[in-house]
Amino acid sequence: MKKIQQLFDEPAGHICRAIESCRTWSQLETAYKWGTDVVLSTGDHIARTEKPDEIKFATDYKQEVLRRIKDCFVKSRNLIEDVPGVEYINVREIPEHVSVCRACSGTGFLMEPAYHICTTCNGTGRVNITTTIRTIITPYRATEEAQ
Repeated sequence: MKKIQQLFDEPAGHICRAIESCRTWSQLETAYKWGTDVVLSTGDHIARTEKPDEIKFATDYKQEVLRRIKDCFVKSRNLIEDVPGVEYINVREIPEHVSVCRACSGTGFLMEPAYHICTTCNGTGRVNITTTIRTIITPYRATEEAQ
């Protein structure tokens, strides 16, 4: 598991330093997109080459690394002045949790068009959910129509 942590932690350190060095919104967006792409492709590589227990660990650890990168992004975002029309942005990620599958309503089976196992939850009736809430607060500017 140490090997997998190292596969994620090494680039995550570089990604956070790159994000923290950004001075414009464009740089920050580019660095954040690049960073998440690196982490996701690392996870994909592990999923293709490692054993099932290592893949499960890597999936959980990948989410933790993505949260760290998101935290760096939000912290840096609030220091940048030139974000077009945005006064404040807050990104909150709710950790992965188990929920009832909406496709089959938790039964694990679908009736239509024929009785078969739900492909969304693979028949378990449960799915893992990760939620991201993004709040953007901008100044109110009255338009001529509103006045």
